Amino acid sequence: MKTTPNKNINFKSNFSIFTELILLINKSFFREKRGPIFIFIVSTIFLVVFYYIFNNFQESGGGTKIKTLLLFIYMLLPALSIIVSLSTTLVDWKKSVFLKRIDATGVKKSTFLVLLALFYLFLGIIGFFFEMLFGVMIATNDFIAVFKNINWGYLMLALMLTILLSIAIAFLLGGIFSNEGITNSIAIIIYILTLLLSGVLIYPPTISFDFGVRVLTYFIPHKYPIFLFYYAITGTNWEAQFNTGIGVSLGERTEYYHHFTSTWQPIVASILLLAVFIGATKFLFKWNI
Repeated sequence: MKTTPNKNINFKSNFSIFTELILLINKSFFREKRGPIFIFIVSTIFLVVFYYIFNNFQESGGGTKIKTLLLFIYMLLPALSIIVSLSTTLVDWKKSVFLKRIDATGVKKSTFLVLLALFYLFLGIIGFFFEMLFGVMIATNDFIAVFKNINWGYLMLALMLTILLSIAIAFLLGGIFSNEGITNSIAIIIYILTLLLSGVLIYPPTISFDFGVRVLTYFIPHKYPIFLFYYAITGTNWEAQFNTGIGVSLGERTEYYHHFTSTWQPIVASILLLAVFIGATKFLFKWNI
């Protein structure tokens, strides 16, 4: 009975410290301008540009449905932008005087990193619904009509896996490198490759007819949660157009392909990739302070 007050005091003290750290991370994020601009403003610009310029499917037949489907995929842009924003931010934090002295406060550096990850997880979720507002304004009735077919359980799982993969990749890059320029360049390259090959910028059947390119896409980590996202939007159907098609092999032989044949495949692959990135970060992370 005598230990209860001490436990309450410790809980309040720890909660107060964690709250202050989150507020510090939040203040730093908005003070730098780079993070909010890239995650919110640039992602919104890309959403509008991709929808009206690059997404040139015909309006007749299934064209409108594909445009609307891709508009949902574009809502993942803030989650993907975390790769660039968080990796460079982490390099800055590693060099900060604050982290050099954080051990003196009784807070471990690993605890700070966990809070930083949670902050960006929350940020990615906010970014998703922020882009959804623009989707409603752009496509209105076509966009809203898709809601009745969405499996929200799989959609939220795909969103969480997408954000967590971005955070894991960003931590790996920010942990290995100490030069902001190098980190930013590599992060941008990964970001662009993800847009091109994971099914975000280019509708999967557009490039999947080529066997070599189709195999290459499996090396893009975000392909797995993004295809689960497609699956959730299209009414949980792996026979949908985004996942199937007629391909051409190296011998000019036509073949009927599926990117995935069962729901567990992209889910398990995403979790395994998360484990790999987290494990690699644990062994390769360098503070350099």
